[in-house]
Amino acid sequence: MKKVIPLFFAVDDNYAKFLVITLESIFENASKDYKYDVVVLNTGLKEESKNLIKKYSSEDVNIIFFDVRHKLQLISQDLSIRDYYSKATYYRLFIADLFPQYEKALYLDCDIVVLGDISKLYNHDLKNNLVGAIPDGAVQLTEEFIEYVNKGLGIKEENYFNAGVLLMNLSEFRRTDLEGRFIKLLKQYTFEIAQDQDYLNVLTKDHVLYIDDSWNVMPLGNYVKPVNLIHYNLSFKPWKYDHIQYEEYFWEYAKKAGVIDSILDIKNSFSLEDAKKDKRGGILLKQNALYEAYSKSNYYNRYVRYHKIKNIFKKLFSF
Repeated sequence: MKKVIPLFFAVDDNYAKFLVITLESIFENASKDYKYDVVVLNTGLKEESKNLIKKYSSEDVNIIFFDVRHKLQLISQDLSIRDYYSKATYYRLFIADLFPQYEKALYLDCDIVVLGDISKLYNHDLKNNLVGAIPDGAVQLTEEFIEYVNKGLGIKEENYFNAGVLLMNLSEFRRTDLEGRFIKLLKQYTFEIAQDQDYLNVLTKDHVLYIDDSWNVMPLGNYVKPVNLIHYNLSFKPWKYDHIQYEEYFWEYAKKAGVIDSILDIKNSFSLEDAKKDKRGGILLKQNALYEAYSKSNYYNRYVRYHKIKNIFKKLFSF
């Protein structure tokens, strides 16, 4: 009997077409020695979107659509974040509770193309670590972000990981009540820079297996080794801009997935004003990161350095 590899994604109708590009690349390069459960976390998808994704269903690929709205309703009464329902990236924090049948799983963003065999990523031995992840290359090249993760989170920049490619030790998530600790921290503190990525970094600190960076390569122009996975993160998106590094792989799989025309429509509708908005957003993010780095009320100062809320701190991080 073939071993099952669970692959989790969080999408809405806007990102369904990008998910199929990711799936196309995964299954062209994936080992045939495994079965794959593709779990699509969502808050309601149109049939058109579901049909796009369902075409990857096969004897070895099981497509599962899972509506997380009921879960969100159960926990959102205690949460103060008004746009909580739109935070699709938070869904990964609930996987361990929602899917007790899995001991381990991969969570992947939908803005990626996989060139390597995904089973090799999955088969890393996590031991007792909570996650396997790759340090965030964009953070390491940006002074404002370095200051933020150092002084705002208390994490060295080389240890701050990108949460778009995440190997999760679900049995350890459950044992250490990661979901409960996340909700407690969310009630007390809201990260403004990278939201769930920051929560994951602080909650799993010192319990991370760092995986070879070929499994989360961003188009930053600084990587020269063979690539297993390309992550079109931040503004490095071929469906917005020309001359993005590794764009040829994106368009290759968009064509193979049968969505290239709709992606080109998105690109053609991306205006100069949209580009200016992107640029302003990037500048503002850096400014906010620097502000948070030196704020007396940032996470590190409130919960780590001065231990002003010792009981909460112990409950969150003692396991």
